[in-house]
Amino acid sequence: MPEGWKWLTAAVLTALLLVPAASVPAAERVALVVGNADYNETAARLRSPVNDATAIAAALRRLGFRVIEGKNLDDDGFYNKIGAFDDAMGSAKVALFFYAGHGLQVEGRNYLAPVDLKLERKQDLRHHAIDLDSVLEVMRSETKLVILDACRNNPLAGGLASSLGRSRETLESRGLAWVNSTSDMLIAYAAAPGKTAVDVEEDHSPYTAALLEHLETPGLSVIELFAHVSASVIKRTGERQRPWRNHSLSTIIGLASESSPEPTAAAPAHVAVGEAAAQRLAAERLATERLFWESVKDSTNSTDLRAYLERFPGGTYEVLARNRLQALQLAEAPTIAPERDAASLEAELELSRPERRLIQLGLLAAGFDLGKADGFIGDRSRAALRQWQASRNEENTGYLDLKAAELLMAAGEKEAARQAAAEVERLKREQEARDQMRREAEERARREAEAERRRRQIEAREKARQEAEIRRLAEDRRRRQEWEKLGLVMVRVDGGSFTMGCRNGRDDACDSTELPAHRVQVTNFEIGKYEVTQALWKKVMGGSPSRFGDCPMCPVEQASWDDVQQFLLRLNARTGGRYRLPTEAEWEYAARGGRQSRSYRYAGGNDPGSVGWHGNNSGGRTYPVGRRSGNELGLHDMTGNVLEWTQDCWNDSYLGAPDDGRAWEQGNCSRRVARGGSWAFKTGFLRTALRYWFPAQKRFDDVGLRLARTLGP
Repeated sequence: MPEGWKWLTAAVLTALLLVPAASVPAAERVALVVGNADYNETAARLRSPVNDATAIAAALRRLGFRVIEGKNLDDDGFYNKIGAFDDAMGSAKVALFFYAGHGLQVEGRNYLAPVDLKLERKQDLRHHAIDLDSVLEVMRSETKLVILDACRNNPLAGGLASSLGRSRETLESRGLAWVNSTSDMLIAYAAAPGKTAVDVEEDHSPYTAALLEHLETPGLSVIELFAHVSASVIKRTGERQRPWRNHSLSTIIGLASESSPEPTAAAPAHVAVGEAAAQRLAAERLATERLFWESVKDSTNSTDLRAYLERFPGGTYEVLARNRLQALQLAEAPTIAPERDAASLEAELELSRPERRLIQLGLLAAGFDLGKADGFIGDRSRAALRQWQASRNEENTGYLDLKAAELLMAAGEKEAARQAAAEVERLKREQEARDQMRREAEERARREAEAERRRRQIEAREKARQEAEIRRLAEDRRRRQEWEKLGLVMVRVDGGSFTMGCRNGRDDACDSTELPAHRVQVTNFEIGKYEVTQALWKKVMGGSPSRFGDCPMCPVEQASWDDVQQFLLRLNARTGGRYRLPTEAEWEYAARGGRQSRSYRYAGGNDPGSVGWHGNNSGGRTYPVGRRSGNELGLHDMTGNVLEWTQDCWNDSYLGAPDDGRAWEQGNCSRRVARGGSWAFKTGFLRTALRYWFPAQKRFDDVGLRLARTLGP
């Protein structure tokens, strides 16, 4: 992607308008349509993108496109839709990408914002934002159409500004950067490069409303379509918003076919389609010509006027077009001093004072004297800029275009960093000198007081040790109480032998996955008195993924087995503990009551009422831990709140299972075992022996965890 904008020349537009529109079979069209509106708290929620995407997707389907549609996508969802777009590409002749939502440009690259995007450092862009290039790379069709209604004022850049060394105002106001179209590609922007779109309180943005108005008009080529769209947007917004487009199409296609054939020049209108039809077609052609004229009549590029004359020879506005063309050709003559145009181009960049200062620093770094870099570009700065341009064999206008501004700002940023580093080094040397003087004074004082310090040294050390021990014990007690308030309470379970699995004749039914019943010897261990709460998870991980996130002391859910591994690493790092997931054997042993285990069907007894709250009486959600009585070991909610992950891989039966209570780390380890019932289960599915598996990377609103810890014999 180029670092700067490359302005679309009207000459290319004119040449392409002369190519006949090609008809593309409907079966060979594929589109990805995305509308993101419900952004998290770091970005403003938008009114229209979901409506925009829904309407565009419906129109494209009517035009014969196979549409992959996405709304309010997070980063995973966005990449999944791009993957589906890639899979659907096949031998498609036309590929179209439409995006409505927040977008931003940073250092000349365009990024599309998932609804969960947070920007606090530059790396967040690479890991969580959607680089527009990742979409363009999968568009392998003969013709590629990219429509970006994302030129909005962007609030996401505030957290990123300091890490980039740019002002928040600069990052927010630039809209999207110019993208150089690849072969046979058209890229359409809702606003000109570096500009933002007008925000209105309507169901559709001005740009999408105009696109919907013309998208299904029969007989329009895509070039004519976007010319109409531009004219409509300019009119709707009172010229406050001017759409832009860039293309390298070798064949100009049409998206909507003619509703009826247009009579040829050789046949009278009443012979070809009848007098009424001929009048209708003539009116439609005149309307098309009028829209085209409205889109180019005020253009300052003579090529746009030539495009009109070639598209509509002998047209209604031919005389006006030729007069306007003559005036423009005179204005474009090389006798006019280029400095005036260069000054206008620089003014359009709307450079802030910090950016102008970076440009001056870039000139200074290149060896061109301009005095002080103060952000005000005066005569000395213009002279230095002319010298810099001359050194590059460029026209020495003394004014900036976008490419020159970006090159000099990049050099200025490096120079500013160098100066800052030099200042830090100077301050460091001064501080080192002061530190050396202080150390020498301290050394003299130390020698003078050495005898006294020796006498008091042992006494002070002992006193400090005692005070530190008191503080440590108090801090340990405070931390333990703090963790216990969050539900981190462990219960010792003495080891023993028990029959694991379903025992025929004692349970109502045995699933094949619960067989064969077998004896297992379990060693001493600790297990959580409660399931891990949302409050405990949030303290360790910084937030709770739970669906039922309004209840801090409810068990955490929506945490995958892989998520739990990260949680355990952080918990052990913070507490110095050795917490882990229980093995499947440890869980069932604890659920049945440990050494006092009986052949209970449910955790706590054979009465279904002993299992806890579940799908029959939970109110359709989780509940705070510890509300129900514990089992013989004092363990609460072993069934009836959430299913609980174990360490074991999934196996379809107990054949070959360990008999010493260890985790079964063989089998299908992409699936992990979860035990116990949940709020969503009816009583019949809460038996202690019942086993479940879930994909290790997936999250579910009725699956959580309980901690375990190994003890000595």
